[in-house]
Amino acid sequence: MKTEMATKRPKQPNWKFGERCTEFQMHKSQLSLLSVRYIIDYSEQKLKYFIKTVTDTQQKETLTKVLESYKKGEVAVAWKAGKPVWVNVTKD
Repeated sequence: MKTEMATKRPKQPNWKFGERCTEFQMHKSQLSLLSVRYIIDYSEQKLKYFIKTVTDTQQKETLTKVLESYKKGEVAVAWKAGKPVWVNVTKD
């Protein structure tokens, strides 16, 4: 007896230009590669740039905490329309 599964292909979302979101990623220190020091973490660099350029103190504090948590591996960062989006990481 052959079992078949019904699948439905999801519709492509109606993205506007510049709204796409990158995949969430962890800091380079969380990788299990031997040559981590040769990898450039562009999300880390971009967060540092945002911290330098933002004028609102509350945003600056929040981004600083996100960067610290990102380096520790506590959050994963993605980019949507050029702005950072983050989620907490739970470890088993």
